[in-house]
Amino acid sequence: MSFQPFDTLVRFDGGANTRDFVDNLPSNFSPNPRGVDLVGSTIRKALGYVTVGTEADVSDIGFTLYNHRILSSTELLVKTIGTTVKYLDTVTDTWQKITSATLTAGLRWFFASFNGYMYGGNGTNNLVRWRASAYSTLNGAILAGAATIDLAAGTGARFPNAGSGMIEGDTFAWTGRSTDQLTGVTGVTSGHATGSAVIMEMDTTTYTTQPKGSVGLIFANRLFIRDDANPNFYYFSKLADNTNPEDDLANFTIAGSGTGDAGFIIFPAPVLGAKEFITGGNSAAHVVYCADGISYAVTVTDSGSTTVGAFTPFKVLGADLVSKRAISVTENDMVVIDNFGNFRALGYGDQSTTIKTTRLTDDIDTTVEETDFSNGVLFYLNRRMYGIGKQNAAESNNFAIIRETNPSGFTFYDHWQLNDLAEANNILYGLSSLTGNVFRLNYGYSADGDAMLARYPVAGLNHGAPLRLKLLYKIRISGYITNNCNLYLKAYADEGTTPISTWLISGSNTAITSALDNVAIGTVVFGSGVVGGGLPPGVERKKFIATLVLNDFQLYYVLNLLFENNQSDVDFALDKMVLYGRMMSPDLDREDDQILAAS
Repeated sequence: MSFQPFDTLVRFDGGANTRDFVDNLPSNFSPNPRGVDLVGSTIRKALGYVTVGTEADVSDIGFTLYNHRILSSTELLVKTIGTTVKYLDTVTDTWQKITSATLTAGLRWFFASFNGYMYGGNGTNNLVRWRASAYSTLNGAILAGAATIDLAAGTGARFPNAGSGMIEGDTFAWTGRSTDQLTGVTGVTSGHATGSAVIMEMDTTTYTTQPKGSVGLIFANRLFIRDDANPNFYYFSKLADNTNPEDDLANFTIAGSGTGDAGFIIFPAPVLGAKEFITGGNSAAHVVYCADGISYAVTVTDSGSTTVGAFTPFKVLGADLVSKRAISVTENDMVVIDNFGNFRALGYGDQSTTIKTTRLTDDIDTTVEETDFSNGVLFYLNRRMYGIGKQNAAESNNFAIIRETNPSGFTFYDHWQLNDLAEANNILYGLSSLTGNVFRLNYGYSADGDAMLARYPVAGLNHGAPLRLKLLYKIRISGYITNNCNLYLKAYADEGTTPISTWLISGSNTAITSALDNVAIGTVVFGSGVVGGGLPPGVERKKFIATLVLNDFQLYYVLNLLFENNQSDVDFALDKMVLYGRMMSPDLDREDDQILAAS
């Protein structure tokens, strides 16, 4: 019997499947893809990240990253770190404090934006408010002890007549303002160069009597906050009007004045999280998840002289939200991670259908991955869903589960060790779970300059005959590779731990080299031209077709293949693979060496 192409893999986009027995998986699924992306029908090496902004306090760790959009269409990245809160000063590319107060470390915050103001809470410290639209730069250098501060022309009106501000972490106060100049300045302790950013200090002391919560959002011109001390209580602020909307959102005092008043709702179980969601009727809904496994739609009605807060069951999930940040809106659905580690979609299929829930992770048994999402985050951007979590044995979040919308497959990023995610200007950022650094994600081909491990195991191949011996002759694969990339393919027989063959596909050579002495090299044909862009200088991405040949025929019942790369600034993509071999006689057993030799 001649050697035939008896197994062909033309799509690698099935993604992760750790639930089913590996020998029963479709060939386009993988039991554990790590550090690779599913793009079209291919697998590609996952993009890396670079550090954003200089951070002096890298030993401190933060848990919340937020994009605050202010009225001038400026977007500011804000993070909690250690015992303070900082923003990214894009003038100096440094992280600067927005408060001189000492806050409680190790807590996850909520932040919400309205009319240039940012509100936030962590459940322990006071509700905070930051007038971020009061932002300018120095129009002239100042020295320590300065009594006046000149702001950039045309920006003085952003600041109140008196207040407390900060320049590069240096706190000062002022008592007057004349056009673009702050007067009566006190407290400047060091000199600052012209062009340095000037901001209002975040208010951490005014709202001592308001609820302290780590779950909150702004919806329909009200700020909603869970009372962490009494988590069944969900407070809503006074309705923001045109007179003083910013103060209204920080006013939870129940005045009994009727319409537009503040108040609270008592839920039947503790509030776990909240999110705004667009329903099938294209209207906004305020959805709250409670510890009774039910999501509720929240309404506050202002009618006549009364304000009434109410809730109605939105959907019975049968499971609790695993963490307060494990919620994200993904186009037509709202996705959550439940306390069993499953990803669930909650939403309307279209305007006329009833609400539905879908388990997105039927193919991922999270117990196999030993995952823990108790401090996890769910985020969605550009048709990709990101789930941040950790392995049970890990001390902090150390991986991400990525779901491609098209194709709808999962893969894993081991090189992401993050506590939070945020988007700014359509770019994804992550807050490190190990240091105080923030990373620009999906950028370049390395993890801050270091090598990233990419591993894609192909599901156990038995070619439809699990109990019949097969003979492997060669493998032919095609794809793309950069000229400095070394991609290894390892073949394992019958769950063996030592590969029967290892091939090296080098993007810098014109041939396949073998890592084993007794395995013949193959050949590779490179296409002409450069494919794609965004590569490091001097790097080309080439099309290739490689034929991998064995010197010694290999018998097996089940064949496992592993693609592996551990380099920085390299890329590869695989799109097709064909295995050549033949089925042995049904009567042939593995131990029949003489029969095998004769064959």
